[in-house]
Amino acid sequence: MQEGNQAKPLSNVRALQELEDAFRDAYGCKDDGGRTELRTKAPPQNWTTTLGLIEETAEALQAADQRIRELEARGEDLVNLAKAKLQNAKASINAAEARALKAEQRANEAEEKAKHPREWLTRIYEGLEQLTGPHIADPCRARGEPTDGPKRLGSCRKDPGEGASEWAA
Repeated sequence: MQEGNQAKPLSNVRALQELEDAFRDAYGCKDDGGRTELRTKAPPQNWTTTLGLIEETAEALQAADQRIRELEARGEDLVNLAKAKLQNAKASINAAEARALKAEQRANEAEEKAKHPREWLTRIYEGLEQLTGPHIADPCRARGEPTDGPKRLGSCRKDPGEGASEWAA
């Protein structure tokens, strides 16, 4: 473990020495006042090249600005389209809900209308049964066959074609 800890400081020392050597190579000392300067000077300025680069950059910025405007317009169109589709969907939902409500109301009205005749049929059936007995009011019950009850007068739980001759007789 101690060998690993000692290896790091030695490598850091070497790195610092190499860095110092690199600085000495890059910078030189002048005799007048000991000011340090880079040994290599920057290349002379070429104004034509600089202006060309500025123009290229300006053109790229203009193209990017135009592309941004196009994308913003497209985004705005997509937002408007989505809003229109949302409004259409809401209108369709509202219309479907209204149709469903009307259908439910019609179904309730039909049930109410059917309730009154059903009550009368039940009363008639019970009256016939009291007057004449169960074998005339419901022939299936008179024969001892299971029936669907008074709501379906004379309906046995077998094929309706069977026993038709009994009714004719």
